[in-house]
Amino acid sequence: MNIRKVLTTLCIIACSIIAKAQEPDGYLTTCVTNKCTRLSGWWGKSKWEKINSHELYNSGHMIESAVAHYKATGKRTFLNVAIRNADLICKTFGPAEGQIHRPSGHPIVEMALCKLYLVTNNKRDLDMARYFVEETGRGTDGHRLSEYSQDHKPILTQDEIVGHAVRAGYLYSGVADVASLTGDTAYFHALERIWDNMASKKLFITGGIGSGKSHVCRLLAKRGIRVYDCDAAAKRLMRDDAQLRQQLTELVGPRVYINKVLQKPVLTQFLLASEANKQAVNAVVHPAVARDFLESDYPWLESAILFESGFDQRIRFNRIVCVTAPTEVRVERIMKRDNISREKALAWIGCQMSQDEMVRRSNFVINNDGLTDLDDQIELLLNPK
Repeated sequence: MNIRKVLTTLCIIACSIIAKAQEPDGYLTTCVTNKCTRLSGWWGKSKWEKINSHELYNSGHMIESAVAHYKATGKRTFLNVAIRNADLICKTFGPAEGQIHRPSGHPIVEMALCKLYLVTNNKRDLDMARYFVEETGRGTDGHRLSEYSQDHKPILTQDEIVGHAVRAGYLYSGVADVASLTGDTAYFHALERIWDNMASKKLFITGGIGSGKSHVCRLLAKRGIRVYDCDAAAKRLMRDDAQLRQQLTELVGPRVYINKVLQKPVLTQFLLASEANKQAVNAVVHPAVARDFLESDYPWLESAILFESGFDQRIRFNRIVCVTAPTEVRVERIMKRDNISREKALAWIGCQMSQDEMVRRSNFVINNDGLTDLDDQIELLLNPK
């Protein structure tokens, strides 16, 4: 038996059956055409009644199959079915008066229309795909917006992966196709944000001296969450990283390392000499720490100088968590921990960005005043209601 010949024959028969099932206007959903009442709750009783269901979804798969069949065989029987169906979609949906002003609801037709455009060179197909992408999250017709189908807000403003995973995969793949074919870089940037949210979720913890960041990190560790300590990493890198040692030697001078051992008094003297010296050291140490964090598998990062160091600009993040405490509580903690005077503790606090400004730049606040339950706040952070 010639398997290739059998499969070819079956494809010809299948394409013929599909073509006969298509309505004169190009519509192709046999459940609706045949008035299958058993499934009307799923499909609806008339065309386009249940847009968020599977009419456009099935059209998308059908169009992709037709394009693949045409590329493999050169035969247009199935492709012509897809073209008629796409023509109907382009007539039915869009921004013009009398058209349906909605996104596809269950994506994949966006990808399919892009593939069809590459075969037919009919720009209307590409424009239709772009319309579905741009209409997502707008609610032009007043329908209820939903995270389930990523239709909760316009794609250009989305920055978090939500909803049905399959629909998300199809939608964002279609967005990528539209962006590639139109050269729209704004959609590429939106997709990068969404991808980063899904694949490399990063959370930052910050807070002023004495706020209790380390204690919060220890509580997170008990939950199995590993937090990257920027201060400890900087010390380790200045000790062990050959490139950073070379940069500091060129900046501070040859006396800053003796036999590859960091001479802290030399570095301290250089830092205290001027603000310019401090900024110069930060300019080589902070990028090294950021690079080390990105190369690690830590999902969380803790830094007391998150904003001052520019880490929030160097690394894509999902959320910034600020640990706070009243000034008097912070002063008492610092005095007890470091055995210093109240005046010196206040001076140290005054050298940092204000707590109010840190809170303003953050997405979540943990109140570590010694009275409010920290576990409850951490639970809310990890599992928002």
